[in-house]
Amino acid sequence: MKHIFAILFMLPMLAFASEPVKVGITHSVPFTIKDFDINGKPEWSGISIDLWEEIARDTGIEFQYVELSLKDNLDAVADGTVDIAIGAMSVTAERERIMDFTHPYYMSGLGIVSKTSQSTSFSVFGWGFAKAVGVLLVVLIVSGLAMRQIEHKKNPEFKKLGSGIWFSIVTMTTTGYGDKVPKTLIGRCYAAVLMVSSAIIFPALVASIATNIAIDQRNNQIHGVHDLSAHRIGVITGTSAIHYMKEHNLPFLEVGSAPELLNLIADGKLDGGVYDKPMLQYHAKSYPDLQILPATFEHQYYGFALKSDSSLREDINAEILRKSNNNVWLGTLNKYLGK
Repeated sequence: MKHIFAILFMLPMLAFASEPVKVGITHSVPFTIKDFDINGKPEWSGISIDLWEEIARDTGIEFQYVELSLKDNLDAVADGTVDIAIGAMSVTAERERIMDFTHPYYMSGLGIVSKTSQSTSFSVFGWGFAKAVGVLLVVLIVSGLAMRQIEHKKNPEFKKLGSGIWFSIVTMTTTGYGDKVPKTLIGRCYAAVLMVSSAIIFPALVASIATNIAIDQRNNQIHGVHDLSAHRIGVITGTSAIHYMKEHNLPFLEVGSAPELLNLIADGKLDGGVYDKPMLQYHAKSYPDLQILPATFEHQYYGFALKSDSSLREDINAEILRKSNNNVWLGTLNKYLGK
């Protein structure tokens, strides 16, 4: 009889111990990615998912996913409704006051995406370059034809149509080969005008060409945070990037999603964008003409959120330290973020 009472006393404790750990989860690529199998059943993958499921398998933790919004997920772990929250959970001082966090398993921050420095010659030189070259050619041709018209009746050196143009080119570029020389008074006066005016016109046109090249290259390339103020930058609504841009008085355009941002940059409607770097790396893999700048700013540390005083914390921390420094972990990062 005594043993029966002991068994009955232990049953609630055994039932409690067998309850799976509730894991709050929020769709947030590339950390938590929600897909569906052929039967419409949700399937989860991502940086956080792969790491958590490996930890759970190695530690023998039974768990079940509970899908929540980011806000509800944080609220649920804070009040103990779920045991752990995973996803794009950055460790902040405000959150640490109401919940616990594991050791960070990933460190990143804001990143910048822009077009690659490689481009076609037309996109490098641009329409402004074409106009400047066109003006230069017109000036050379018109002045050359005018010289030929003045000289060709009394000077055999200017009989051919191209002779005047050649004279105009070597004169205005101050090369002065001397193979063709005007002999008429009007021709010499006109040549003198070309020589003097070319000292002003030709350098101005060359400077215009150089300026247009420099402007096009500036518009197509962003090298770091210091270049943001001079370019058309997109930022995704509701992200920490907006706070950064406002705090630093940088102009920006709000867009609704990462694909929209990248499409606008690829189409040339924006020069670049600012967003969480791992998200940029994940989405930009399908945009070969875009590049993620190496620099990272406004650093963020990603960890698993736990309810306060969770007994799971020590075991999970030990596994994170063990797993986040091996080749398997590097393979996981490369899988979702690219090399």
